[in-house]
Amino acid sequence: MLFRSEESSRSLSVEEVYRTTVERIEEAAEEASAPDWDGYGGLPVTSPTIAQAFALVALLPSALPAPDVSAHPDGELAFEWDLGPRRLLTVSVNDAGRLSYAALMGHTRLYGSEHLLDALPEPITLALRKLFAAQA
Repeated sequence: MLFRSEESSRSLSVEEVYRTTVERIEEAAEEASAPDWDGYGGLPVTSPTIAQAFALVALLPSALPAPDVSAHPDGELAFEWDLGPRRLLTVSVNDAGRLSYAALMGHTRLYGSEHLLDALPEPITLALRKLFAAQA
């Protein structure tokens, strides 16, 4: 298995992980649906951003655990896999399909920006592999 985690070891099916992730997207989007949702001028999460988030979920490797999902003040939705101290990857998506990612894996830091097309961008795939490699 390419990706393993505590969640996957608890025998969550691919469908359960997908459903959990979709529910987390919907909850985060609902929480951030109005202007100034955070009390600090946060931009609302829009329908196009939600659509891009669903498109991203469809491209994630099926063996991944469900990420935490949150809204950012700039109106983006962020997916986060936090595996403990210095083992973290966050990928955020905006309404145009721009993916911004940042990872901390030990003393290695990775970050960048890619566009969501018909496959998960290679730098993000590699970051996920590296993040979960220590669990294999």
